Amino acid sequence: MSLSLLIPSPPENSGSVSFERVVFQADDPSTPNAQLVVERTEFVHDGEESDVYKGTLLGGPETQVVCRLAFSQDARRRQANEARFYTSKLKELQGVWVPYYYGFYIGITRFGLTSCMVLSYCGVRIEGELENLDVPFKKLLVHAAIDLHNADIVHGNLTEDNVLNDNGRPVIIDFKDATQAKCKAGVVKFGAVEPDEFDFPCEELLDFFGFLKIWKPRMLSAGYVRPISMMKDPRKLAATAPDWWPREAAMQEALRVILLHTKEYYPEKYKGFVAQNESKIRSGGEDNLDYRGNRELQSLLSSSSGSRTRVFYLMSVEILVILSVIIITALSALHGTLQGVSVDPCSEPIPNSAMRDSVIAQYDERT
Repeated sequence: MSLSLLIPSPPENSGSVSFERVVFQADDPSTPNAQLVVERTEFVHDGEESDVYKGTLLGGPETQVVCRLAFSQDARRRQANEARFYTSKLKELQGVWVPYYYGFYIGITRFGLTSCMVLSYCGVRIEGELENLDVPFKKLLVHAAIDLHNADIVHGNLTEDNVLNDNGRPVIIDFKDATQAKCKAGVVKFGAVEPDEFDFPCEELLDFFGFLKIWKPRMLSAGYVRPISMMKDPRKLAATAPDWWPREAAMQEALRVILLHTKEYYPEKYKGFVAQNESKIRSGGEDNLDYRGNRELQSLLSSSSGSRTRVFYLMSVEILVILSVIIITALSALHGTLQGVSVDPCSEPIPNSAMRDSVIAQYDERT
């Protein structure tokens, strides 16, 4: 099989573009015995060792394709590795989470010996950071990454640079650094507390889902970083503060961090939580509480109730301890035991198994 590719040359100063027709020969015995003709090509991207062109595949229903040219020996070797994955482990995922594969070819261009991989065109790279993607797209991307690992594929560079948006469907590209390995990730829960590497023994997915921000953080930052389990007890969190922190300041910081965390990650419950416990907070004893020394804490405790701001007066650190007990009880009910990802009531289970048909059906309904 051969590939006839019309390659645009770099534009001249006049702005005109000339074309070079190069005929490549298939370097993959599994490539069908036919000739591919790609024309109406346009430059997309260049790199130190490769160029990318978009063109139209002729000889049948016209199809938009991407032709990736690799020039150096190392780039050709890595592209050959990618081709092996497309003809084996990625075969069942083509047209779902990865592009269709049209072959791997070798030819001579103005740069010398050159390899070329032809893939279906699947949109453009996503814009911005992974964490800023909309939730429906994130969920599809989670399914895509899981299906890759169910196929025993470790991508090797799973970042926003290698995710395309094909009209709302994520497509993962660039498998030149991929390796084969069994994944032991288990079950992924969208919106649960982030597991650690012992509960979720897959470094690539743990990092990727961390960048996607599909989990609530497993650590609290109270001027110092502590496990999320300490969220259940402000006294224990305050007790871990550096020795040079005054006890009163440590307690206020612990309360502030816990309330901020609840407000950010459990917003649907935060307002009711504060309103429900406001009277208990105010009746902490004959002595009144003063949050004027910590305006942010004062705002967190008073603004959500919808009533006017109340300012209380601090008489002793012990009153803060009483307040802590009240908050401990409410937080325990709010957050459960916080032991592992399965306790989160807001989680959406995503089994670590192939779910392509249902996900694509969901995608088709949306479009």
